[in-house]
Amino acid sequence: MKKILVLVVIVGALMAAGVLHFQKDGDEVNITINRARLREVSGELVDEGHEYLDEAQEKFEARRAAPTELETRLESEFSSQSRRFTPSRDRR
Repeated sequence: MKKILVLVVIVGALMAAGVLHFQKDGDEVNITINRARLREVSGELVDEGHEYLDEAQEKFEARRAAPTELETRLESEFSSQSRRFTPSRDRR
């Protein structure tokens, strides 16, 4: 069922993009694929995909570089605890 749904979505998208055309003549149905338009549309999709991936990578790297609120709070808590910690000299 999922495969049929995916196929319907793909065919619908190709029709909307002007790549796929159906013509009905009596008992016959002709399906025409505009290969030049297909190349054009697929090239545009690939370019958009690269842009999307580049933006996602930039966002990921920006998040990774900036410390989160939790990391900042933990670092503050650890540094304050380490300043208060005074080990006993009598331990052996």
